[in-house]
Amino acid sequence: MPKLLVQKKPSRKSATRRTEYTVPSSPFQKLIHTKMTSLRLSMRQLAAKMTEAGGKTYHSNLWTWLHHPNGFPHPKSFKNSHAQALSKVLGIKLAEIHAALDASRRIYTPKQEAQPAAALDTLAALEAMVEGYKSRYIKRDSILNFIKTLRRGSE
Repeated sequence: MPKLLVQKKPSRKSATRRTEYTVPSSPFQKLIHTKMTSLRLSMRQLAAKMTEAGGKTYHSNLWTWLHHPNGFPHPKSFKNSHAQALSKVLGIKLAEIHAALDASRRIYTPKQEAQPAAALDTLAALEAMVEGYKSRYIKRDSILNFIKTLRRGSE
């Protein structure tokens, strides 16, 4: 059946509209952003100086590195040449940039173990649920629901 002119195609949103961006929050983002603002450089100026220093960079990539919620640039878009160019232009030691990157990625090494999730005090949680229950009598279904809720929280 032919499509009528009245029927509209569903609009597609671009990937950039779906991605949420934040204020610089990770150690890498804060390090670069504070040094950039202290030197009074814009994103375009910093990207141009980085390109001159040997790490070809677009201002849009730089903006994404500093505002993405992950807190660190994707390894495919941020090479060692970019770190060296940032080091030259901003006057930051290369070791500091790599340390900030590692801190932003939350890499767990054999020396540093991941922190376990906080344990749920199940008896206190059950007590709070029963205290919050308004009925005079507790049904079997409600008790089973409490138990299932506690099991989900303790996993």
